Amino acid sequence: MQFFVSLLAFVYAGNWMDARFHTAPLFLLVGLFIGGGGSFVVSYRRLMRGANNTTTTRSGQSPTDRSS
Repeated sequence: MQFFVSLLAFVYAGNWMDARFHTAPLFLLVGLFIGGGGSFVVSYRRLMRGANNTTTTRSGQSPTDRSS
């Protein structure tokens, strides 16, 4: 849901700027890439953080923290 809201907000802002400065479709495309790319990065980081939390062992250490 957050992905689509962010994407739509940036596309709307880009479309508004294109109408204001008569530069269609320049800012629309910029808004599309910023909104889509930024949302993807945020979703990816959130997904990787969740994946890292599930890789801990029963002792509470991650598999890479085996110092003993």
